[in-house]
Amino acid sequence: MYFLAQLVRRSYQIRQVTNYRFGFTHGNVCDCQLAKCKLALHRAAMRIDDPHILRAIERAGGGTVVAARLGLTRQAIYQWRRIPAQYVIALERLSGVSRRRLRPDLYPRERIARR
Repeated sequence: MYFLAQLVRRSYQIRQVTNYRFGFTHGNVCDCQLAKCKLALHRAAMRIDDPHILRAIERAGGGTVVAARLGLTRQAIYQWRRIPAQYVIALERLSGVSRRRLRPDLYPRERIARR
């Protein structure tokens, strides 16, 4: 985490030096590198391990949108190791990801009895 923070800080310094050296006033040369470092820092701060939860949050429009719709903070959502039971159905409606994928312990697959 500390290493990623250093990368973000360093890429910002590179951008400042590059802009000064080449006389850019509007365009930034290293914005792409800065964005990649910020994204890596953001993903490192997330505690979500389940790919189904990540897919649901991305399909719903991101952590900020999901937080606003559920009445939570973005930080609270990114600390989920698994979705609390009261938010499973709401997240299913927002994202289209099945509740069975989000919480298989609460919503197991229905078994059809064979005769």
